[in-house]
Amino acid sequence: MMQRDRMMQPPKKIKIGYKYFDVRFVERIGMEGQLGAAHWERGEILLLDGGSHVGPTELANTLLHEVIHLVQRFMALNHVREPSEEMITVSLTEGLLMVFADNPKLLLWIQEQMHG
Repeated sequence: MMQRDRMMQPPKKIKIGYKYFDVRFVERIGMEGQLGAAHWERGEILLLDGGSHVGPTELANTLLHEVIHLVQRFMALNHVREPSEEMITVSLTEGLLMVFADNPKLLLWIQEQMHG
């Protein structure tokens, strides 16, 4: 696993609703080309330790992508057969605002990766 400097380190834990998720770098994730995975039951977010070919913007994109999967699960969107666009938008907006309020370092880290 490559060494990451402090600027590149995402939060080690992220709170989504009532649950905390460990953020871990791994050598391999399920499918070829997959950069991240989120597991509600195991309380973890996995990020591919892709070395130099996974840049900071892509890493921020991947972590936010996995957080959105978990927000969808927390907001129970996966239990609605055909959610309306408005239901999806409201749920994701409220869910992301909750995540950013509970994890202010996450938003700072994403901004740092995007603007480095």
